[in-house]
Amino acid sequence: MDPDGRTWAVTFPTSTMALQVSLLLASPGLPARSTATLRRADVAFGILDALLRSHAPLPGHWSVVDPGDKNERQYITDLCDDVSEALRETGGSAACLSALRVACARWAALDGALRAGAPLPEQWRS
Repeated sequence: MDPDGRTWAVTFPTSTMALQVSLLLASPGLPARSTATLRRADVAFGILDALLRSHAPLPGHWSVVDPGDKNERQYITDLCDDVSEALRETGGSAACLSALRVACARWAALDGALRAGAPLPEQWRS
Protein backbone atom coordinates (compact mmCIF):
# COMPACT_ATOMS: atom_id res chain seq x y z
CA MET A 1 0.00 0.00 0.00
CA ASP A 2 1.34 3.47 -0.78
CA PRO A 3 1.24 6.46 1.63
CA ASP A 4 -2.12 7.61 0.20
CA GLY A 5 -3.75 4.32 1.18
CA ARG A 6 -4.02 2.95 -2.35
CA THR A 7 -3.24 -0.70 -2.95
CA TRP A 8 -0.99 -1.57 -5.86
CA ALA A 9 -1.31 -4.84 -7.71
CA VAL A 10 1.84 -6.91 -7.87
CA THR A 11 2.81 -7.72 -11.43
CA PHE A 12 5.03 -10.74 -11.91
CA PRO A 13 7.11 -11.21 -15.05
CA THR A 14 4.86 -14.14 -15.96
CA SER A 15 1.81 -11.86 -15.96
CA THR A 16 3.64 -9.40 -18.19
CA MET A 17 4.75 -12.10 -20.61
CA ALA A 18 1.31 -13.76 -20.72
CA LEU A 19 -0.16 -10.35 -21.54
CA GLN A 20 2.47 -9.80 -24.25
CA VAL A 21 1.66 -13.17 -25.81
CA SER A 22 -2.05 -12.33 -25.66
CA LEU A 23 -1.50 -8.98 -27.35
CA LEU A 24 0.66 -10.46 -30.09
CA LEU A 25 -1.77 -13.32 -30.68
CA ALA A 26 -4.98 -11.30 -30.50
CA SER A 27 -5.25 -11.68 -34.27
CA PRO A 28 -2.97 -12.90 -37.04
CA GLY A 29 -2.64 -9.37 -38.39
CA LEU A 30 -1.48 -8.40 -41.85
CA PRO A 31 0.17 -10.97 -44.10
CA ALA A 32 3.12 -8.64 -44.77
CA ARG A 33 3.88 -8.50 -41.02
CA SER A 34 3.24 -12.17 -40.29
CA THR A 35 6.89 -13.24 -40.13
CA ALA A 36 7.85 -10.46 -37.70
CA THR A 37 4.74 -10.99 -35.56
CA LEU A 38 5.36 -14.73 -35.42
CA ARG A 39 8.97 -14.19 -34.31
CA ARG A 40 7.97 -11.71 -31.59
CA ALA A 41 5.23 -14.02 -30.32
CA ASP A 42 7.68 -16.95 -30.31
CA VAL A 43 10.16 -14.97 -28.20
CA ALA A 44 7.47 -13.83 -25.74
CA PHE A 45 6.03 -17.34 -25.42
CA GLY A 46 9.54 -18.74 -24.99
CA ILE A 47 10.22 -16.38 -22.10
CA LEU A 48 6.87 -17.22 -20.50
CA ASP A 49 7.59 -20.93 -20.94
CA ALA A 50 11.06 -20.62 -19.36
CA LEU A 51 9.68 -18.66 -16.40
CA LEU A 52 6.92 -21.19 -15.74
CA ARG A 53 9.27 -24.15 -16.11
CA SER A 54 11.51 -22.52 -13.48
CA HIS A 55 8.52 -22.32 -11.08
CA ALA A 56 7.97 -18.54 -11.29
CA PRO A 57 4.62 -17.38 -9.87
CA LEU A 58 1.67 -17.95 -12.18
CA PRO A 59 0.14 -15.00 -14.00
CA GLY A 60 -2.35 -13.39 -11.63
CA HIS A 61 -5.26 -13.67 -14.05
CA TRP A 62 -5.01 -17.46 -14.27
CA SER A 63 -7.20 -19.36 -11.78
CA VAL A 64 -5.41 -22.66 -12.07
CA VAL A 65 -6.64 -25.68 -10.14
CA ASP A 66 -4.78 -28.92 -9.96
CA PRO A 67 -4.89 -31.69 -10.74
CA GLY A 68 -7.94 -31.81 -13.02
CA ASP A 69 -8.89 -35.07 -14.68
CA LYS A 70 -6.64 -36.93 -17.10
CA ASN A 71 -8.55 -35.84 -20.23
CA GLU A 72 -8.56 -32.19 -19.22
CA ARG A 73 -4.83 -32.26 -18.38
CA GLN A 74 -4.08 -33.82 -21.77
CA TYR A 75 -6.25 -31.27 -23.62
CA ILE A 76 -4.48 -28.35 -21.91
CA THR A 77 -1.05 -29.89 -22.53
CA ASP A 78 -1.93 -30.40 -26.20
CA LEU A 79 -3.03 -26.76 -26.52
CA CYS A 80 0.27 -25.58 -25.08
CA ASP A 81 2.21 -27.88 -27.41
CA ASP A 82 0.18 -26.62 -30.39
CA VAL A 83 0.97 -22.98 -29.55
CA SER A 84 4.66 -23.74 -29.17
CA GLU A 85 4.81 -25.74 -32.39
CA ALA A 86 2.94 -23.12 -34.43
CA LEU A 87 5.22 -20.35 -33.18
CA ARG A 88 8.32 -22.23 -34.36
CA GLU A 89 7.14 -22.23 -37.99
CA THR A 90 9.67 -21.03 -40.53
CA GLY A 91 9.05 -19.99 -44.07
CA GLY A 92 7.53 -17.17 -46.01
CA SER A 93 4.62 -14.89 -45.24
CA ALA A 94 1.95 -17.42 -46.20
CA ALA A 95 3.37 -20.15 -43.92
CA CYS A 96 3.85 -17.67 -41.07
CA LEU A 97 0.32 -16.30 -41.46
CA SER A 98 -1.11 -19.82 -41.36
CA ALA A 99 0.96 -20.61 -38.26
CA LEU A 100 -0.18 -17.38 -36.62
CA ARG A 101 -3.81 -18.31 -37.20
CA VAL A 102 -3.24 -21.63 -35.44
CA ALA A 103 -1.27 -20.01 -32.61
CA CYS A 104 -3.95 -17.32 -32.12
CA ALA A 105 -6.75 -19.87 -31.82
CA ARG A 106 -4.82 -22.26 -29.57
CA TRP A 107 -3.50 -19.49 -27.30
CA ALA A 108 -7.02 -18.06 -26.91
CA ALA A 109 -8.27 -21.52 -25.88
CA LEU A 110 -5.31 -22.14 -23.53
CA ASP A 111 -5.41 -18.73 -21.87
CA GLY A 112 -9.21 -18.89 -21.55
CA ALA A 113 -9.07 -22.34 -19.98
CA LEU A 114 -6.38 -21.29 -17.49
CA ARG A 115 -8.40 -18.18 -16.57
CA ALA A 116 -11.38 -20.47 -15.93
CA GLY A 117 -9.47 -22.81 -13.61
CA ALA A 118 -8.08 -25.55 -15.84
CA PRO A 119 -4.98 -27.40 -14.66
CA LEU A 120 -1.55 -26.32 -15.89
CA PRO A 121 -0.11 -28.02 -18.96
CA GLU A 122 2.27 -30.84 -18.07
CA GLN A 123 5.36 -28.84 -19.03
CA TRP A 124 4.52 -26.11 -16.47
CA ARG A 125 3.55 -28.35 -13.56
CA SER A 126 5.93 -28.66 -10.63
